[in-house]
Amino acid sequence: YQSAEKIRKEILEHCAEKGNLDAVIDECGKHTRLIGVFSPVGKDVQTSFSLLLGQFLAKKKKVLYLNLEPFSGLSYLENASEGRDLTDLIYYMNSGKEVIAGSDIHLKMTELSNEAMKITSELNNSYHTPEEIKVLMEKLTGREFSEGAYMFPPFYTDCGKNLKIGRNVFINSCCQFQDQGGITIGDGTLIGPKTVIATLNHHQNPNKRANLIPKPVKIGKNVWIGANATILPGVTIGDGAVIAAGALVSKDVEANTVVGGVPAKLIKRIQTEE
Repeated sequence: YQSAEKIRKEILEHCAEKGNLDAVIDECGKHTRLIGVFSPVGKDVQTSFSLLLGQFLAKKKKVLYLNLEPFSGLSYLENASEGRDLTDLIYYMNSGKEVIAGSDIHLKMTELSNEAMKITSELNNSYHTPEEIKVLMEKLTGREFSEGAYMFPPFYTDCGKNLKIGRNVFINSCCQFQDQGGITIGDGTLIGPKTVIATLNHHQNPNKRANLIPKPVKIGKNVWIGANATILPGVTIGDGAVIAAGALVSKDVEANTVVGGVPAKLIKRIQTEE
């Protein structure tokens, strides 16, 4: 397995967090239905590593899916083909490239939307225990529902697979997340009811109006988003910020500040203890 070790070292050189791969491999020993590879390190590397590590684990009769993003942990998919398709889609969406209406990428997005509607219908139309909500959210996002994270349904999304929720995050009822372009929510963040987070713009040229332009939304740690707030594509919200109820956030928000209004503007800076 010298070739596997060579690929492993190559991946580690590209990973933002050194040693992360070892921890993920150790975790994989606890699971039996993990498939494929998704990583920002590049398709050639991840494909080679997937094949080699798959052969290595075959003796244990385990199929592996690794997500090498330190934030998101392990992801769960039904089959290898689905894993490759989803990898290609997320890779493309995170690139920020324009999505041409009717293209293969666009059609795959539609498939994920239909899947998300099916899962959220199950989530929203009857009572579920916290344990059941965790299972459904992991099915919806393809990721582990982080420790301490909780939500009050109903919850709406037309994708789910590019949504990353940190530890101890609370999502109140009737929130709508459009996560194709990527939504990252940091640890300890509280999101009020009826919050909308959008990550897709349509093309301004009317002749290309149906085309989509993805831009990620990144929300830091310990952020508080009030009820009925709207976060637009491409916005980054710094740690400890407060978004007032009803705010329309179209620009980045500094850490430890309060913003509000339409469009949202700085109201004050938060004094923090040293």
